[in-house]
Amino acid sequence: MYYNMKNSLLILFFLLGISVAKSQNDCTLYFPEVVNNSVEIRNFDGRDRLTSTQISKLKEKKVENGAIKLLVDVTTTTASDNKTNNASYELVCQGGEFVINFRNMFNPATLGAYQDMELSFTGDNLRYPSSMNVGDSLPNASANMKVLSSGIQIMSMDMKFTSRKVDAKESVTVTGGTFDCIKLSYNYEVKSIFKAQGKSVEWYAKNVGLVKRENYDSKGKLVDRSELFKITR
Repeated sequence: MYYNMKNSLLILFFLLGISVAKSQNDCTLYFPEVVNNSVEIRNFDGRDRLTSTQISKLKEKKVENGAIKLLVDVTTTTASDNKTNNASYELVCQGGEFVINFRNMFNPATLGAYQDMELSFTGDNLRYPSSMNVGDSLPNASANMKVLSSGIQIMSMDMKFTSRKVDAKESVTVTGGTFDCIKLSYNYEVKSIFKAQGKSVEWYAKNVGLVKRENYDSKGKLVDRSELFKITR
C-alpha cells in the first residue's frame, strides 16, 4: 500500500520478525534461529489478491562484543511482473533489547529506485524490550529519508510508528500452520508526495517470526494483509 508500506513493514518487523531479548548474549528470536532456515510470507491486497512473496533467510548468527548479530537475506518477488528485489540486513540484540535500525523501515525496492542518487537517513530505532507482556507499551519510532541529486533534495519521506503495544497472546492458524503468537499493534503514518495513516496488527511466533499481519486505513478498512506460507528448515 502507498509506496508499498506493506513490504517495508514486512522487512521491518516480519523479516526482522525478531524481538525478545533475554540477556546481552542470549536472545529469544522471533525468526528461525538456525542458519539457512527461511520463512516465506505472502502478501495480499484488500481484495485478497496476491501482490508479492517475500522469503527471509538467516545467513549468519554470531556474537561480537557481547551482542548477538544476525545477517538476514530477503528476496521479494512481485506477483504482477515477477520482478525480484534482493536485500540484506544486520540485526543486533544487545543490552537487554533487540534493536532494528531506522534505515530498515524503508522498503528496499524504494531504496533501489534511487540507487544512483544520494540518500540521507535520520530517525529513532525500533526497540523491543527484554520481555513483552500483554498490556505493555513499546517505544515509538520514526525515520526520515531524503533523496538528493547533485546536492539538491528532490524528495523526502517520513515514517512514524506510534501507540505501539502488546495486545494479547493467541493461537493463530494460517497456511503455514498453527502457532502460539504474541499480538502487537501500532499506528503508522507515512508522508511524502502523499500522506497515509492507519493501524497495523501483527502476530509473531518464537523461532518463526511473522505469522500474520493486517493493515487498516484511518477509516478502519482493511488495506492489505500478509501471512506465513511456508517454513524451510
